[in-house]
Amino acid sequence: MSLNQEQGIYEEYPRSQFPGKVDNWANKQDIPVTMQPIVAQYQEAWDNMDIATIETLRSKYPQIMPCLFTADDINKISDGLKATQQFFKDDVETYLKKIAQYKVGIVDEPSSEGEKKTSTYSAEKIEQLTGITVGENIIIPTSDWQTVEREDGFKYKWTYSNDKVLQTDRVMAWFDNASMIPASKASVSIDDNSDEHTISFISVKIPKKDLNIRLLKIYRE
Repeated sequence: MSLNQEQGIYEEYPRSQFPGKVDNWANKQDIPVTMQPIVAQYQEAWDNMDIATIETLRSKYPQIMPCLFTADDINKISDGLKATQQFFKDDVETYLKKIAQYKVGIVDEPSSEGEKKTSTYSAEKIEQLTGITVGENIIIPTSDWQTVEREDGFKYKWTYSNDKVLQTDRVMAWFDNASMIPASKASVSIDDNSDEHTISFISVKIPKKDLNIRLLKIYRE
């Protein structure tokens, strides 16, 4: 038994449209007072195996059908139940994988490897992992280094201001190729104790040339 993907049905259970559609069988009802004489005639014809009268009553009084519970009704329910069981037994996993291809949940802390495959991160989490860019191609002129008194050997400081920066952020800076050696020789570093909304660079000596910070990012917990 297999699911007909094109029609969304199990051909073995023709009275059910599941799982492609929800079965929408007509509702049954109790016999209203006005229909009781007709139902009595129907029952009498049934007891007498009077097929002609049965067909006449069905044709003349179609409203009688919701009051009757026949083998066809039982078969519909049976096919619907079997189709549901078949789906959950054999095809629900394939169905869920198909959904996962275009419906992905936002889970910042996935609990398993399987959950990682069907989840994505929020924008906030992505920024935590990949960093927030706060500056590009920032020039530090040699003339802008300020003398500072420190006990750790660093003698100069240059400060970059940006409202996005928090004091608790981790900072990463990438110098362009021409600036890497001058920055290294001057022992340029990022001050661990920068103030709020600032990133301070410190150095042992003033670099021999202007420095170019190609990219400046912050990482937030």
